[in-house]
Amino acid sequence: MKNFGAFGTFGFSAIALYTDEMKVRTPLQPDGTGETFYAGNYKFGISYGRLLTDHVSLGGTFNFVHLSLYQDFKANGIGGDIAVLYVTNFRRFRFGMKIANFGSEIKFVNESYPLPTNFQFGLSMNAIQSEQQHFLVSFSAIKPNDGQPLGQVGGEWNWREIIFLRAGYRFNHGVAKYSFGGGLYWNISGTRLRFDYSYSDFSLLGSAHRFGIGFSL
Repeated sequence: MKNFGAFGTFGFSAIALYTDEMKVRTPLQPDGTGETFYAGNYKFGISYGRLLTDHVSLGGTFNFVHLSLYQDFKANGIGGDIAVLYVTNFRRFRFGMKIANFGSEIKFVNESYPLPTNFQFGLSMNAIQSEQQHFLVSFSAIKPNDGQPLGQVGGEWNWREIIFLRAGYRFNHGVAKYSFGGGLYWNISGTRLRFDYSYSDFSLLGSAHRFGIGFSL
């Protein structure tokens, strides 16, 4: 990502989800033919965003999607995202909207499938705001084109931008309904260090513990 001032900000992203090496099996050779293959999905994006006014910003992403299963079982697609964010000076109130994954259909084998287009919006505000502490509350919702609306609500309390405590809950989700965690941020000789931890409950799939360590100069 690179900020070019008045010209806006450009960025590049890449996401990959792929399997380990797998054996090719057939009904006549269930133990394997001696061949192997990989399956994977890949998405590459170019993003651009800029401030329209002191309070409104607009951005978008152009995505190229590639799906690969085995040899000739491949497909490509083109999609895009567009979003707008409105920020006020009142308790850091923010409101944002996004339309994601609109674009071409993907033809896989003999069937064509639309991209998982969805509409999202969210808002956040400091419910408590003082020199010593802040308590940020947020809410967001997603409406997929092929499913019921999904929602999530969360809160973050911080003391002097050093100690952070967080919790969240998701509505209409089958797994990972709630999570909680915290973080520590501090400065050492001009370097800002951070440590974050979160716990998420995935119901029948068990639980997930996430750790994050970062620094900025």
